[in-house]
Amino acid sequence: IFADPQSWYYRDLERAATARGHQVRRVDFPEIHGSILANESQIAAGERALTQADAVIVRSMPPGSLEQVVVRMDLLARLEAAGTLVSNPPKGLECAIDKY
Repeated sequence: IFADPQSWYYRDLERAATARGHQVRRVDFPEIHGSILANESQIAAGERALTQADAVIVRSMPPGSLEQVVVRMDLLARLEAAGTLVSNPPKGLECAIDKY
């Protein structure tokens, strides 16, 4: 789950998931990165391979430079294209973040 650790929504998501037997890990957007190893794309947050997750839940997008936000959105889109369930998907985030 990409979320602020002190947020009510993270606590609620964590409680609901663990009550149903799911393992939950919280990650921060500054940790997300991509790499290519042996012609295979890998997307991770710190040491966690996000491509191995059953689902990635995005609850917030912290401020960042244009380049940081574009890379985050691109990596989320690549995760989704690789078959990982991403909720809220990049297109939804793009529409919701800029409410202008």
